[in-house]
Amino acid sequence: MKVSIIMPVYNAAATLPHSLGSLLRQDFRNFEIVAVDDCSSDNSGEILKSFCDRNGIALNLIRHERNRGVAAARNTALDAAAGEYICWLDADDALADGALSEWVSTADDNRWEITGCEWYMTKAKSERYMVQAPFDTPEQALKNMMAGVMRWNLWLFLIRRDTVGDLRFVEGFNMGEDMTFMCRLFMASERVGLIRKGYYHYWQNDQSVSRSFSEANIAQVTANADLLADSLRNSKYSGLENPYMDFLKLNVKLPLLVTGRRSDFRRWRQWWPESDSAASANNTLPARTRLLQVAAAKGLWPIVLLYTFLLNKIYYGIIYR
Repeated sequence: MKVSIIMPVYNAAATLPHSLGSLLRQDFRNFEIVAVDDCSSDNSGEILKSFCDRNGIALNLIRHERNRGVAAARNTALDAAAGEYICWLDADDALADGALSEWVSTADDNRWEITGCEWYMTKAKSERYMVQAPFDTPEQALKNMMAGVMRWNLWLFLIRRDTVGDLRFVEGFNMGEDMTFMCRLFMASERVGLIRKGYYHYWQNDQSVSRSFSEANIAQVTANADLLADSLRNSKYSGLENPYMDFLKLNVKLPLLVTGRRSDFRRWRQWWPESDSAASANNTLPARTRLLQVAAAKGLWPIVLLYTFLLNKIYYGIIYR
């Protein structure tokens, strides 16, 4: 088997047909789906099995007897994956038509352990092409991700199974798990590269930032960041810890500044305040983002609120509506 497509599934009956349909539009078929049904209460498992039976697609369907969260589901899938490469497909997203063929052949030709791509942000009425910062070494990828100019979402990378080895997610830490996993994976790699094409369609739902950053979720992200810091400190990239861990923390909590809610602004001020002094130092970010963070670090709520109004009403409301 060449590729194992890992798909965690939880009550995804409404979106699975869209996601699975994108696999029929691949001209590369040497893949298996490793799906972990995390104790769904709907018929997600039946949809997966019926689809793969009808279309002759190899399926390894594993069901958790209790809901254990996405980190545990991904670990179960990694343990079961038989492919030379691993890629990730969430149950509400889609692969671009024909993506797998070029993705795999480029990784083979270059002998890359991690092969990144670009992506599309899909909404109900629009779609926007999203670029990644270029990288050709693990160190550059780490700098890009921690500085906030490159996404670490799992689905942006085709990964050699041998490179993953025994690396796993921490069960129960279901927020920020991809951040820590991908940074640690780059630390373990030698040959990496980026394809400047969009291979993935990410569906952006309407889940609020405040809901995403509940107190429990903040605790999980903090634990994952602590694990990443420990891994970085004990690696050959230990010199990146200062200032890049501060950059990463500012990047992680940045969404709290653009909700227009003063309560989220207060939470931003309370979360990792020791990193706020680095707000102006990250020259890879746009000047407007650095100014926003500096204003927040100084407690200037009116400036943060004005920025949010301009961003949401003009930039996203008109330009990218």
